[in-house]
Amino acid sequence: MLSNSLNNLFNHSYQEIPYSDYEACKKLYSEKYPELKKLKVIQTDKDVICNGDLDDPRFNTNIYNYIGNLEEMNWGYAGTGPWLLALNILYTFTGDRHFAYKYVFDFRKDFLMENFCKSMSISAEEVNQWIWKRQQGGHIVQ
Repeated sequence: MLSNSLNNLFNHSYQEIPYSDYEACKKLYSEKYPELKKLKVIQTDKDVICNGDLDDPRFNTNIYNYIGNLEEMNWGYAGTGPWLLALNILYTFTGDRHFAYKYVFDFRKDFLMENFCKSMSISAEEVNQWIWKRQQGGHIVQ
């Protein structure tokens, strides 16, 4: 019986779950991609992961949408999706909305546009160093 349940889970097509069934999608993606478990605010020890192989932009990163009206975060261009991802990365790592809004464009440019890859990760160390430099009034030379 357990074997049948596991087979059904892993053989279940993502296309069979409607996009509008958020909870079912969330459950399926969390089981299939445990590395994309959403970070909590001030969880500064985990890398940011962006998985371009996952077609659903609500679940393709381990960053939760704490700020903003959309859940669809992306990277690789100068648009709303990367802006929202940058904003939420900064908020996740600092817990400071003012800081996140102040530096969102710089972070998007430095990490989500210029260093674009289909799938990527940004080390927690890089994010923390970038934030620390901004808090000290400086900039990282890339």
